[in-house]
Amino acid sequence: RTNCAICAVRQANIILPIAKTCRLDAETWLPFERTLRRSIEQQTTLLDAERITHPMTIVYGTMDPVIIKGYIRELARKAYDCRIIKVPRATHRIDKRYASVVAEEIEKRILEDTTR
Repeated sequence: RTNCAICAVRQANIILPIAKTCRLDAETWLPFERTLRRSIEQQTTLLDAERITHPMTIVYGTMDPVIIKGYIRELARKAYDCRIIKVPRATHRIDKRYASVVAEEIEKRILEDTTR
């Protein structure tokens, strides 16, 4: 079991940028793996988002390894008034530049709501 965890940690450190920002080793692997399974693999976000009947904006970084662009395009087709904003060179971590794009989009939607 420990050898499996060590191999998984090594692989995660290569492919997941988030793994480099936290302590990930044989001891912490199991809670990390369970968190990924429960929060990512078992999520219902796309199904939930399809049911939203208000304008929606999805903002994502073009360098985010977690984003599945096909899902976003599919949601944009199915959802009511869905706007997609790509932040060039942004990753999964929201930095100041990424945050300013999100804030700008929130302000735009608020302005649109007040003028309707």
